[in-house]
Amino acid sequence: MAIIRAKGLYEGERLRACTDAAQLHWPRLYLLGNGHSRFERDYERIIAVVYASFHTKPTAEDVRGWLGEYADNFLLFLYEDAATGAMWAQWITAQENLANYRTAEDKRSPAPDEREIDAYRRAYIDRKRFNSRKTKDILKPLEIIANHFPNPQITSVGVGDGDGVGRNKDRDSSPPAASEPLAAIVLSNVSPTAQSADADDSLSLHEALSQSASSFKDEQHWELSAYLEFWNAACPRFKQAHGMTDRRVAKLQALIGDGMTTQEFMEAVRKVASSTSLHLKLWKPNFEWFLSEDNWSDGRFVCAYLNNF
Repeated sequence: MAIIRAKGLYEGERLRACTDAAQLHWPRLYLLGNGHSRFERDYERIIAVVYASFHTKPTAEDVRGWLGEYADNFLLFLYEDAATGAMWAQWITAQENLANYRTAEDKRSPAPDEREIDAYRRAYIDRKRFNSRKTKDILKPLEIIANHFPNPQITSVGVGDGDGVGRNKDRDSSPPAASEPLAAIVLSNVSPTAQSADADDSLSLHEALSQSASSFKDEQHWELSAYLEFWNAACPRFKQAHGMTDRRVAKLQALIGDGMTTQEFMEAVRKVASSTSLHLKLWKPNFEWFLSEDNWSDGRFVCAYLNNF
């Protein structure tokens, strides 16, 4: 059984970044880990074991949301057993906090890919470095987009506002009638840069973005395409530090390739955000919101949807 240290429970910065509910449930879920601090993400079993004494048990969606928060804050590494396809998780903790003895069952538990979990640990260090910079040195994504779009009149509006989601007024010369339903732009244009980005891990974020500046000048790019361009431009460690793994990027590419609309994507993110106890500061999110300071720190809302897709 793993050891819970009071200092980490009361003062740990990663746990403090989670919601109150996630913090309250962390000790019970943490003790679910075996001698390697691993457990299978079988939500029915988790609820049956961890909350056996509860009169009102949390739902599978509740537990999934809390585990997602721990993963977003570098407390829990989520992975898939390549042999069986079962979903597993391993708590990120110091070796001295683990039991000295491993049972036969512990030893049979599937281990995560060493390279992936090491990259996850490094990503936490990278994010700490990023967050420790002075505000004036932080490269704001919204400024990048604004600087690289050739037409300053291009704007995106929130769901239910103005002319529709992500609609460019200059590009739409004939506004819809008042009775016409809101139109959602189908995002089917992903540039070769977005599809085959292979950023150098040694590049700084600024250097990576500078190399792909031309991508943001493509007038055929709509919101999600540009969002994908932005993440592919960031160096791999930076992407992982903000929760956007290559697997999630691939899912986002698939959504765009299948013609998912801006409006559908935003609505899906909002539903997942509310169901996992995440709180949107803007109830009408637009592209600017996706790249804003509120969402930039960990990409939580976007990634919450991609994790459940």
